[in-house]
Amino acid sequence: MKPQYHKVGLLSQLVEKGPAMMVRMGDGAFDTGFVVLFQNTPYAYRNRCPHSGNNLDWKTGEVFDDDGEFLICATHGAVFDPKNGKCVNGPCVNQSLIPISLKLSDGEIYLYF
Repeated sequence: MKPQYHKVGLLSQLVEKGPAMMVRMGDGAFDTGFVVLFQNTPYAYRNRCPHSGNNLDWKTGEVFDDDGEFLICATHGAVFDPKNGKCVNGPCVNQSLIPISLKLSDGEIYLYF
């Protein structure tokens, strides 16, 4: 199937620094993405750590650290900047999460996959 924008939810469903909106992007166990709200802006990434290839969340949608300032990989503790996905601490420093193109329209969230 050719990539296109898919409606995945509403901006109003996101909570600042709260649980991520998880999005199934394919048939495989690791074909998921997530959307988070950070500083009133939504960001979307593939749910895959660049170091281990594992999903970031330890529990569905739990991707923020305890302070809600960084995204964190539950497997190896890699820490990522929510605004750009860049690893700032841990085993994959200077690598990044894979961003997913996101657009908003009338409060609806669309991801490109």
